[in-house]
Amino acid sequence: MSNESGLQDSGTLPEESDGKHLEILRYALSVAVKKIGIGSDSMYARFQHHFHPIYKKNPDAFRTMYLELTRQVESNFNEEVKQIFDEEKIPILMNELDKLIDKAYGDINSSAWRPTGDPVKDSVAHTMPVKLKHKMKLEKMVTELESVNKMLKDAHEKKQKKLIKTKQKIDKISDKWSKDVEDIQNADMKDIDLYLEKHKEDL
Repeated sequence: MSNESGLQDSGTLPEESDGKHLEILRYALSVAVKKIGIGSDSMYARFQHHFHPIYKKNPDAFRTMYLELTRQVESNFNEEVKQIFDEEKIPILMNELDKLIDKAYGDINSSAWRPTGDPVKDSVAHTMPVKLKHKMKLEKMVTELESVNKMLKDAHEKKQKKLIKTKQKIDKISDKWSKDVEDIQNADMKDIDLYLEKHKEDL
């Protein structure tokens, strides 16, 4: 039976609900308390040394006071540990840890699940979702690239059409000027004067 602090009393069995790791924790705490030396002869000797005048005046009263003090310190320590155990739910967590460890060992010792005996076939159910997800990602990338490619192609065709129209316009103007130059070369001065008069607004 555990005492109020969650520490295991010396010489007593742990509670039935205590798992392996909770027992280890209780034992470690009890060892820590012993190392502190509360109520030990060595601590009593140190008290005698530091409070020698009081001890010398009344040894029995001094020892009674010392025992009461150590009981109070140990009680406070136990209460503090118990409060931590309760607030943090240490027993529940430690017992859950035992269950997880037992389950892990059980999984390790159990045979692998291979209905067909072929690891590749049996792993399809696990690998296929990953592959399908990767495939969808690649398809999305391809769709985006095709969309960008179409946009660039449309922009190129639009620019090409604009260039063709501009070239046609330039060719038309060039042909007109070429014809005018040819007419001027073939005309006499009178015709030139008439031409200039006719096209003076354009010049």
